Amino acid sequence: MLACGGKIKWSINIDILEYLNESYLSTKQNFEKLLHDPNIELIILEQQYDKFLGACKNLSENIRNYVESTGLDKSSLKIIWLEDDWDLIEDPPAFSELENYCRGMSHLNLSGIKNNYIWALAPSILTYKFWLSIIYEAWKNQKIDLCPEKSVGNYYQSKYCSHENTLNIILLREECNQEDFNDMIFKNTKIFYLHRENAESSTGVLFIKLFPKIAFDVGIEYMKSKNITKQFVKKNRNQIVIEYKKL
Repeated sequence: MLACGGKIKWSINIDILEYLNESYLSTKQNFEKLLHDPNIELIILEQQYDKFLGACKNLSENIRNYVESTGLDKSSLKIIWLEDDWDLIEDPPAFSELENYCRGMSHLNLSGIKNNYIWALAPSILTYKFWLSIIYEAWKNQKIDLCPEKSVGNYYQSKYCSHENTLNIILLREECNQEDFNDMIFKNTKIFYLHRENAESSTGVLFIKLFPKIAFDVGIEYMKSKNITKQFVKKNRNQIVIEYKKL
C-alpha cells in the first residue's frame, strides 16, 4: 500500500511449498533483510496453512483492517500487487509518473498482458476503490476453494461486464509501431503516451496496460530448475484449483 506522501506499507503472506526446502522463518528473515528500509513499514503475516485462496483472503483481510484502523486517505491510496516470482526491469518509470493514471476504479497492469483480463494477478498498481470493490469482495464471497484469479474473474464478469467490453487504455512508454501491440487492442481501447498526455478520468472501471512491459515472470523458470510444475486442476465444472507437482 502507498498513501500519498507516506511510507510504503508492505504486507507479505508467506506460503510454504512442500517441494522447496525453505522454512517460514528463513523466508521471513530474508524479507526482513531485503526490505530493511526507512521508507518501508514491513508487515509479515503469521504463518497460516491454508491453500492459495486462503492466503489471498488472509492478505486482503489484513490490508482492509489496516486501512480501516489507521484512517488512511482511501481516495489517494494505491495497492501495489507484486508476487515474489516476478522481476522488474532495471530502470522502470517512477511510481509517481505511473500512479497519476490510476484514478477512480482503475487497474494499471505492468506485465504487458495481451488479453483484457482486468482480474489478472500480475504486477500492477490498483486504486484502493478498485481493489476493495472487486478483488477484496470477490475473495470475501468465495465459499469454495478456487484459483484466486478465477474467483476475481467470475465476480467481475457477474457484477460488471465481460473483459471484451471493459474500457481500456494502452499506455505507451516509448514510440512503438502499432503492430507491436495490435493483439492488445480491443473495442473501447484508447492509446496514450506516458509523459505526453494527462490521465483520463473515468466514472467506470478502467484497465490500463503499460507497454512495453516492465515486469517479467521469472518464477516459471525457477520452478522448472527445481523440477516443479504448477497445474490448474479442474475438480468439477465450477471448481479449478492450483496444485504443485514434483516431476
